[in-house]
Amino acid sequence: WGNHIFLTTFADSKLETRAYDRRDGKLLWTRAAQANKLEEFHQTEGSPAASTPVTDGKHVVVYFGSIGLLAYDFSGKELWRLPLPVASTAGNFGSGTSPVISGDLVFLNRDQASDCSVLAVRLRDGKKAWETPRPASPTSYGSPILWKHDGVEELVVAGSLFMKGYDP
Repeated sequence: WGNHIFLTTFADSKLETRAYDRRDGKLLWTRAAQANKLEEFHQTEGSPAASTPVTDGKHVVVYFGSIGLLAYDFSGKELWRLPLPVASTAGNFGSGTSPVISGDLVFLNRDQASDCSVLAVRLRDGKKAWETPRPASPTSYGSPILWKHDGVEELVVAGSLFMKGYDP
């Protein structure tokens, strides 16, 4: 966003969110997020920091399957966190979904080995706006996308064996 690049990392056994200056690559800030337990993952296939941060130009929201959702401002100040149960995926590959922002909501696909759902959280305070169960299926790793169809915005989430649309 502008001159900022935001990344999630797993470095020295720590989950971190980092901000870099796009112009010169200078590290602007790092924020570690302590996990009581790391989600299972295959070291050759991924990382417990596989998700991509999302921003609206004011907030930076990250997801770690080991912790949940966290939001920061552009200076790295933590604004809120929503703890979630440690993600458990089929084959223990780790989660790969990323959050999406639309208006005042953050959406997250929680397709896991069990208790699958789509979650909507208020961007301003991290409070749960709604959560909808998803049919049980093998773990999926896709991020939700927003699109307009016939003038109506839909939240589309691909699963391992199906695709569903939701009213945001």
